[in-house]
Amino acid sequence: MTVSASDSGAAPGVHDGRAARLWVIVSYALGAGMALVVAWYVAHIPVQVSDSLGNMLEARSVPYRRVFIDQFSAKGFLRPLLWVQIKLAYDLASPGFLLVLKTIHAVQLLVMTVLTVRLLRVRSWLDAAFVPLALAVVFGLHTFSGTVREAHPVNAFLTIVVCVLLAINLSTLRPRPVVDVAAAALLVFAALTVESGLLVAVAILAGRLVGLTGISRAGVALSIALVAGYLGLRFGVSGNGLPGLVERSSGFGISVLDPPELIRRFGGHPMVFYAYNVAASLMTVLVSDPRAGIFLSAKRWLENGEMPPWLALDIGVSVLTTLVCVVWAIGATRRWQDCRMTYADRVAAVGCAVLGANACLGYAYTKDVIMSPGGVCLALIVYAAVRSLAEPARAPLSGRVAVAAVVAVMATGWAVRAAALPVLLTAEAFKTRNDWATVYPWLEGQHISVDAPADRALVETLRRRALDMPVPLPSRPVPGYFTYFDLQ
Repeated sequence: MTVSASDSGAAPGVHDGRAARLWVIVSYALGAGMALVVAWYVAHIPVQVSDSLGNMLEARSVPYRRVFIDQFSAKGFLRPLLWVQIKLAYDLASPGFLLVLKTIHAVQLLVMTVLTVRLLRVRSWLDAAFVPLALAVVFGLHTFSGTVREAHPVNAFLTIVVCVLLAINLSTLRPRPVVDVAAAALLVFAALTVESGLLVAVAILAGRLVGLTGISRAGVALSIALVAGYLGLRFGVSGNGLPGLVERSSGFGISVLDPPELIRRFGGHPMVFYAYNVAASLMTVLVSDPRAGIFLSAKRWLENGEMPPWLALDIGVSVLTTLVCVVWAIGATRRWQDCRMTYADRVAAVGCAVLGANACLGYAYTKDVIMSPGGVCLALIVYAAVRSLAEPARAPLSGRVAVAAVVAVMATGWAVRAAALPVLLTAEAFKTRNDWATVYPWLEGQHISVDAPADRALVETLRRRALDMPVPLPSRPVPGYFTYFDLQ
């Protein structure tokens, strides 16, 4: 069953007129405002030293064609377009570099929120009433804070979030050949940037399966063919393969295991470790614990005999949110069986597919930021869940009061979590600025040479700009209410 333009799940009689347009404008304005606030704080974070400077120096002297081709022989990772973007970031390291870089980050944040609000399809005051909750989930989840805190010149994970949202939005359009072509191009770009870009294909296929027909059957078939080509290129032609146990450290239980320890424990049965990573990745979105594979609740309890207020708040609001989503999923399954799925049901179902696939793609190692696309999709699921619970009529007064109370608790919890993001970004800016004060000892420790005049000039330029950047100081003394903020 396909979705129609009026199949939004909103109350009848509210789709027309000035009032409907007003609520649409209010929703977009709220999203844009939140994005610009976050962008302002991100703009005050200097370029990150670790995971950024070394890559820029490596790409400096290599032509674009060589940068692209060499990545096909890299072991465990296939990210040629990411390295092209890193090379481009180096070439922009001129007097206007930071302005260009931070403008790109701001545009990405703005596009992300606009695409998210568009998927909510606001048509009434009741629709608009739950937009703040959905946006609070986007900005309050720890997977997203990690995405914007890491001040890479090229924010690859935020790029994939935008690409996934674009794919879902394409699925909601009127089917046309240009939409199929755009979806295919988007998939190629995302998949060759970071491995999680394959989630674009998941969004395309899931959208078609649940009745979002913007991308035609031919477009879906083309996307499947492109994924098959990607896998053939990765495993057949280039022999790139998959990440193993030796690439990097990973959280497990209540500690971080280095590659030698991972090999010792799981070398003979790596599927146990991979299954743990998939489950941990899913739980970090749905329960907010573990973080990067480490169960912080158990770790803090064993170390201190108590759970910090911020962690109790995070886990509590996440568990409540997940329970509400489970209730929605039961109802949506019944509506699907009866061919009565609403537009919000369909979009949320795509979000579920992306969330599950995102967890599977994180099998090799756990990192919260890898789950940023799934985290944003959780907001789509939450919106559909609370919107379906708030449908008027039929429900008795006591039921409506109970629903209102649950939604109020959820909204308050997510608002507190979202309010922590500016504090986190301020602290990150202070830390990153201090890292540039000791950049040369760090380069020596990483055995990265900057003897070439161009390399030295790049490091010195970025160092000077970082140290000259007006960075807000973290609050001192720390206010008491900060104990409820997730500042990890």
